[in-house]
Amino acid sequence: MIALAVFLIAVVAVATADRSAILVDEDPAPVVTITTCGGMVNTSSAAINFQLASSIPAGQACLWTVQAPYDAVRFTLKESGLGMGDLKLTQFIHAIQGYQYNVTEIGANYTYSAGTVLVSLVTGAEASSGFSLEMYSSGDLDVAGGGFTHYETFLNSTGATAYPGNGQPYMNNERAVIIVSPSDAGSRTLTFTGMELEQPSGFHCLYDKVKVLSWYVPWGHLVTEEILCRSELPPPIMLDTGLAVILFTSDSSVTRGGFAFNWM
Repeated sequence: MIALAVFLIAVVAVATADRSAILVDEDPAPVVTITTCGGMVNTSSAAINFQLASSIPAGQACLWTVQAPYDAVRFTLKESGLGMGDLKLTQFIHAIQGYQYNVTEIGANYTYSAGTVLVSLVTGAEASSGFSLEMYSSGDLDVAGGGFTHYETFLNSTGATAYPGNGQPYMNNERAVIIVSPSDAGSRTLTFTGMELEQPSGFHCLYDKVKVLSWYVPWGHLVTEEILCRSELPPPIMLDTGLAVILFTSDSSVTRGGFAFNWM
């Protein structure tokens, strides 16, 4: 019994030591600085400094995606000239909206346990200048990641793109995210110019589909505008803030050519 107890203590000690050995501390300071209106942040730490000490128009909308490498993520607001409700954090694991923070208090910590986080800026009339938001990740490796097979952000005021866009069909079991985050404030119109997806057997999009989300200001989060499948082109979609998240998912069988759209 004594020998067994000693063995169990040794096993527990080794397991604890192994896990502690791979835990990572926060960086002492942000390793990168982001100044663009939106984009992907996939470093261990970062500072989003947007329009610091500069005037910012009402209706300015930007969307940043944070995919930190470790499973503890901490945000802290360093400076802000924004109004209440202008800056939000939203968990976005596997492109599903989760817990949301309204970021208002300078020096406060806003934390998540893992996964992808959207940083959204939609300014109202109270905003006078921009903000500085720092992100730090630590702990164990976030092995799940964001759950995306493809991710892309467009900051252009107008533009066009296609997915996959390589002349080949899309793949099975995809979860692709395309974000439109124009740097210039103002509404946009999103128009699909091509659509070739797996044909469903009924009225519902049960297999491969494109979901279009936009930012709805009164509710302060993304809402679904359209869920698309088949090959018919939908009517143009109005984006009041100019922001759009296009989410494409495919099942485990049958692939087609994909889709194309523009915004202006």
